[in-house]
Amino acid sequence: MKPRLRKYEPDDMMKVRNFIIRTHSLLGQPNSWGIDRWEFVPYFQEKKNGTLEQWLSRIGIWERENGEIAAVACDDGDAYFLLDTWEPGAALMHEMFEYAANHLLFSEPGRRITEMHWQSRRG
Repeated sequence: MKPRLRKYEPDDMMKVRNFIIRTHSLLGQPNSWGIDRWEFVPYFQEKKNGTLEQWLSRIGIWERENGEIAAVACDDGDAYFLLDTWEPGAALMHEMFEYAANHLLFSEPGRRITEMHWQSRRG
């Protein structure tokens, strides 16, 4: 069954951190963000800029039926997909690109996202 999208919730910081650890172990290398970036962006960059709540509200999380995170979409000036597989499947990728277009890729004064990043295979 395809993972289901949900919005970021206040207790997700550690869940996503554990997802990053599990993904690194599963794939043998980071698929996108490492723990350091996941912690730096909200606790330093966004908090310092006064944009933490807005940043958290843009994060999308895809979960499997058992509650395990399968993917995360977030941004730090560009849009990023954190995935637990090298080949996530067309349906999930379509939904993630649609989510990014509607929630992550937008312009406002002084802010423009122009790139999206994910790694689909080792290389």
